[in-house]
Amino acid sequence: MAKSPLATVAAVAAAGVGAGILLGAAMFQSSEGGSKKTTSSQVEAAYKKVKEKVEEYVAASQDPLTVLANTSALIYTQLKDLRGSPATNWCGFYLVRPTEAKEALILGPFNGKPAVVRIEFGKGVCGTAALSGETQVVDDVHKCPNHIACDSASQSEIVVPIKVGGDVVGVLDIDCPVIKGFNDIDKKYLEEICDILASGLLWNSVCGVKYEQKDPKKSCGNGG
Repeated sequence: MAKSPLATVAAVAAAGVGAGILLGAAMFQSSEGGSKKTTSSQVEAAYKKVKEKVEEYVAASQDPLTVLANTSALIYTQLKDLRGSPATNWCGFYLVRPTEAKEALILGPFNGKPAVVRIEFGKGVCGTAALSGETQVVDDVHKCPNHIACDSASQSEIVVPIKVGGDVVGVLDIDCPVIKGFNDIDKKYLEEICDILASGLLWNSVCGVKYEQKDPKKSCGNGG
């Protein structure tokens, strides 16, 4: 029996996490174009500083678009500073908006090339993360038939859902032009960053005053 697109993406993502190397920076050491050699402790220290900065953004403003814009730029530049230019080619957010009735993600603040403006739940890596409520780590996007290509240079991807009260209000999406560009260290800290965003921002201003699922079949953020 053929697998559904959602199951296929989830399977590839799960395989990517299981096969992930200890230090994500290792695959950048032999890359050209300003790659940098880093240690796991350097990566974790850099992420901790990013977390502190995001907390400062949230303390200064609870407006999602304002904070997400700064957070996107921060992660994008810090990854490149840490690992070199091959670290990422796109970093940004897709958001659940009231006009979409919880059935699609709409492009939010980002850094990188122009991107797809609307992604249905269950479609692509972002839509899979939104529908499942779980982080997706994909080592090779070309092995995901459901992958939505915005930049042909992208080789790997990580998408982290932002959940408020069990509901997905958006996702953090980061692409990398190198296969196996993300690992468990990235996953851990990016999830913690998204937790900060989830708890510290006024999401009703983006998602609508009444944030409730209209269709139980499209329930997100339950870890299933």
